[in-house]
Amino acid sequence: MAIARGRRPEVEDNGAFTSLLVTTAIAGGIWLAMGTARGFAPVTTRALLWFAGAGVLTAYVGRVAFYATVERLGAMRAATKLTIIGIAITAASSTAVINMTGISNMKTSTSAE
Repeated sequence: MAIARGRRPEVEDNGAFTSLLVTTAIAGGIWLAMGTARGFAPVTTRALLWFAGAGVLTAYVGRVAFYATVERLGAMRAATKLTIIGIAITAASSTAVINMTGISNMKTSTSAE
């Protein structure tokens, strides 16, 4: 409701970029605190590119899509539809990871052995 009612129609900014900056600041602070306490892992250019790409795809694109969904459908219908979509995506990605890593082929140990 706050998203749909709090935004003026003539303003293009829906707050997603500000939300991304806040998330980046929080994640960066946690990274600095953990790195200071435990020591920093080596950071490569490839790792930074993957991290930045994941952040843009999940945090920014996801929030823009979420805000647009709430604006168009309303809070209640958006919550219902996004929950169903989230369950489907989680099930599909979990199945893909299990099949890709071979976890389903692992033998389980029993105490009877």
